[in-house]
Amino acid sequence: SVLKSPRTRFRVPFAAGAPSRSSKICLNCLVRHSMSCVLAPDVAWIETMSSLEEIKAAAIAAANVGMPYTFTASFDTAGRTMMGITPAALVEFAQSLNPPPLAIGANCGVGASDLVVSILGMTAKEAGIPIIAKANAGVPKFIGAEIHYSGTPELMATYVGLAADSGA
Repeated sequence: SVLKSPRTRFRVPFAAGAPSRSSKICLNCLVRHSMSCVLAPDVAWIETMSSLEEIKAAAIAAANVGMPYTFTASFDTAGRTMMGITPAALVEFAQSLNPPPLAIGANCGVGASDLVVSILGMTAKEAGIPIIAKANAGVPKFIGAEIHYSGTPELMATYVGLAADSGA
C-alpha cells in the first residue's frame, strides 16, 4: 500500500500490513529522498502527531527508504494527545520501534509551560534518547487575517532554559 503526501503527487511505499493512511503526516522529505533528489534530507522530521498508528506509519516509511527519523506529539492541557497518549506512553512506544527514532518529544500544543510539563513526563520515564522541545510562542489566535502568538521573546527565552533543565 502507499501513502500520498499531502504536498505532492508522489507516493511513498509502505511495508505490508502497515497503516495505509494518516491525516497529518507530511512526507515531502521522504518523497524527495526516495526519488534520489539532490535535496535529499538527512532525517525525517515527523511532528504534531496525535496517535501511535500515525507515528508508526511514518516510522515505517522512513525505515523503508533507509532514513533516520525523529517524531514529536502535540499534547493538550490535560497532558495527553488528541488520541489520549501520555508522554510516558510515547516513550514506551518509541522504545518498541525498530529501527528506533533518533529523538522524540513534544511540539505545538497550548504553549511553552504545558510543553515543559510534557517533557518532564518523558524524561521521568528515562527515554534513553534525546528529547525534543518545540513549543509555540504562546497560544495562536487570529487577529484579522493574521495569526498572532501571545508569547514574548522574554517568555520564550525563559522557556528555553526550562526545557533544557527538564531534559530536552
